[in-house]
Amino acid sequence: MITNPNLPSVADALKTVRLAERLNKKVIGVVENRVRKKEYELTKAEIEEMINYPVIAQIPEDNNVTKAIFAKMPVVNYSPNSPAAIEFKRLAHFLTGRPFLEKPRFHFTIIDRLVNWMIR
Repeated sequence: MITNPNLPSVADALKTVRLAERLNKKVIGVVENRVRKKEYELTKAEIEEMINYPVIAQIPEDNNVTKAIFAKMPVVNYSPNSPAAIEFKRLAHFLTGRPFLEKPRFHFTIIDRLVNWMIR
């Protein structure tokens, strides 16, 4: 189940979970999308309490997702070290039962960033 961390989205997710349960469909957990960690968002604990399933991933709000959509590319290809891409990869590994080994982030110099910007 995928939801945003706001009350209307979580309420809709709860309805969908209940429908899936009535249809004997397996629900593994909840993926929280576009998380900003703001005080007006529902917390992971609140969502888990409302839906009665664990939050298995929290995908952060990330401008690279919008840029990747514009470039017609998956964010994991467009910006593989962006926060959202890393969380999508972590989720994919969880769902496939494989361990996730996060590669250390590199701190690029201004020259590295300029070259990277020029080749995009």
